[in-house]
Amino acid sequence: MCREALKENSEFVEKNKDKLLKEYLNKYLLVWHKSMVGSFDTYEKAAGEGVKKYGINEDFLVYPLLETEPLNFLFNAAICLILIIFLPAVKKTTDYTDYKKK
Repeated sequence: MCREALKENSEFVEKNKDKLLKEYLNKYLLVWHKSMVGSFDTYEKAAGEGVKKYGINEDFLVYPLLETEPLNFLFNAAICLILIIFLPAVKKTTDYTDYKKK
């Protein structure tokens, strides 16, 4: 499911990229279920909002919307997949109550 959701969310951005570039150039887009949820100035803010809204077990995408794709975008996507796979184990040993209050 994770790979499929990542693919669908990426395809959504690519399909709508021209329109999104006009309004959200140089922003990090939070994409969930093939819709844009928000735009942020940093990757950390976008990812944090995704975790806050959907939790660590939900598949969302943080997409850097630039005119030219950075070389490390695929690396970042791979890191996100790794985090999605391994964070449930971390969650068992970490107290997120302070983060949820924000």
